Order: sequence, then structure tokens, then C-alpha cells
Amino acid sequence: MTLLTGESELGPDGWKFAEAYVDSKLSLITTVNPIYRENARRYWTLASVNEAIRPEIAWAQHGKETAFGKFSDVVPADFCNPAGIKTRLGGGDRDPNAHQVFRSWDEGIRAHLNHLTAYAYGEWMQPIGVPHDRYRVILTTSWVGSIRETQGLDGKWAPSPSYGRDLDRVFVKPFMEWCYDLIAFFNSLG
Repeated sequence: MTLLTGESELGPDGWKFAEAYVDSKLSLITTVNPIYRENARRYWTLASVNEAIRPEIAWAQHGKETAFGKFSDVVPADFCNPAGIKTRLGGGDRDPNAHQVFRSWDEGIRAHLNHLTAYAYGEWMQPIGVPHDRYRVILTTSWVGSIRETQGLDGKWAPSPSYGRDLDRVFVKPFMEWCYDLIAFFNSLG
């Protein structure tokens, strides 16, 4: 499985790979909302604050949660919620009122990274800025601080028992393999 934690394997400018991936690969197979592409830079910038969560993993999860920025009637784009994060009280997956509304994409992405940070580190790692209310709920779970790989998200981020494995197989691995192939190609040119 793929590590959630640490700094980007693609470096501080990995968002450029993400944007190129959207432009050259994803746009050939599906419609991609420009918000998804634009948020790549935000993920790399905000993740660099504490280097707790790999931005490429969080950005890929944003793609999974929003169908590459298509969003839904439940969590529309104007919620600025890139990962289906719920309110402190939570609620049903089909209830828009159960999902957090953020004021900006920076705030929503910071909340997403902090959410994953709580999953991976618990209170050991400081959140980026002031954490959202649901962050505190995560800190009360029995598994807080124990999720270091995508597979660990199975049945925890969402009810699906294969959530993390699906994230890895369908979103993370294709993106990372494309990046590694591109890097190898350019390295072969000398």
C-alpha cells in the first residue's frame, strides 16, 4: 500500500505534475472541473507547512471524493469541501447539512490535510492553523494516530471496506506511475 505520511515524492513542485496529468491524461478520459486542477498547487503549498501528509495522496483523494471536481448535489463545489468532510455532528452521507461548508478552498484543503493528519498522527502532529470541528471528533476514535497507509482508510474515511485500496488502485497508482514514467523519459534524454 501507499504511505499517506511524509513529504511529497514529487518534490515541492509536484503540483506541476498534477496539472500536467489533468491536462494530458485525465482530460482524455473524463471531464475535469478546473477547480480540481487549480487545487493541486494549494495541496502542495499547504502540505509543505508541516510535511505530515503527502500532497499527491490528498490531491488524489480529492479526485476520488469529487469525481475529479464534478462534485454532487450533496457536497457541491461552493462548499469548498474537497473530501466530503462532515460537520462535528456528522450525519448521513446523502445529507448536505451533515457536510462542512468551508469559506475558501485554502480552508477546505487545510481541513482535509488536518483530517488526514489526525488519522495518521493523532495529537502528536500539530494541525495546520486552527483545525475544523470534525478534527476533534477524529481525535476521540480508538484508531486515531494509527493510519499511515492508504489501506488504513478502509472503513474509516468512508463506510466502504475497500475505500483506501480503491483510492490507491484507481487514483494514486495511475497518477504516480504516469509521473514516474514522465521523469524516466526526461532522464533518458540526458
